[in-house]
Amino acid sequence: MTRTAALTFAFATTLWTAFATAQEQKEVCEVLNEPMNSASVAFGTLSVSINKLDVEPILPKLDTELRTSFEIMEQRRKALIPYLTAYLESLEDAALLVRRCAR
Repeated sequence: MTRTAALTFAFATTLWTAFATAQEQKEVCEVLNEPMNSASVAFGTLSVSINKLDVEPILPKLDTELRTSFEIMEQRRKALIPYLTAYLESLEDAALLVRRCAR
């Protein structure tokens, strides 16, 4: 095989590999598109609900056992919010990239 033919073959092989890889990625994105969008919407709804669920104003009205349970829940809710927000942002970013890739 001549040098030119070898270079042409190598170039064609590289292009075909890139095309096949892009096609495979597009297929993966098409499969992921619906679940990623559903997860993004669901986590968005969950995030809104968790942010609205502030029970501190009612704590004084609860008996000791219920108040203790709600105080623990409230501490964990406050700790969860930054992580949930960061995850939701990442999920929405990834979902957008998947939607673009699937087109």
